[in-house]
Amino acid sequence: MKRSDLIEALKSVQNASRIHRDNICDIVLSNPKIIPDLIRICFDENNKLSIKSFWALELLAKKSLEYLKNDLDFFCQNIHKLKFDSAKRPAAKICELIALDFAKIKRQELVLTSNQQEQIIDCCFDWMIGQEKIAVQVYSMQTIFLLGRNYDWVRPELALILKDKIANASCGYRSRAKKILKAIN
Repeated sequence: MKRSDLIEALKSVQNASRIHRDNICDIVLSNPKIIPDLIRICFDENNKLSIKSFWALELLAKKSLEYLKNDLDFFCQNIHKLKFDSAKRPAAKICELIALDFAKIKRQELVLTSNQQEQIIDCCFDWMIGQEKIAVQVYSMQTIFLLGRNYDWVRPELALILKDKIANASCGYRSRAKKILKAIN
């Protein structure tokens, strides 16, 4: 499969329904050599297909983070450049999946360098203090908490942000924030 075939497949996706997202994911899984192209399209902010690409990338990451292994540097270097809210949500979910994998004691799928950890943490902090949608912020707080275990300053800074925002936040935000604050303390 060529990049142009992938682009045509992405153009045929009508909406974010699970069947369409699964279909693109299956196409990519049957042609894993196209994964780097999919990831490059995700970060092509001038291309509306980037959102559809992120839908597929999120499903790939849920199946196995191994699919991101060869392009993890590119992912980490570019997540802060995202502009579309619809791309930030799956990107934040992928960051959370990476952080959950990082927190495992045994059998991690990915090995994160300290630079990659810092890039993800920095981006997630920006999403936390910005005007991002609730899902992006909730995924970000979990990611920061998990990746922050090796950095003395991260969890106290996260706690300050959560305490500042919790009073005016949605129920979902408050619920996750309370759990994280309890774990920090």
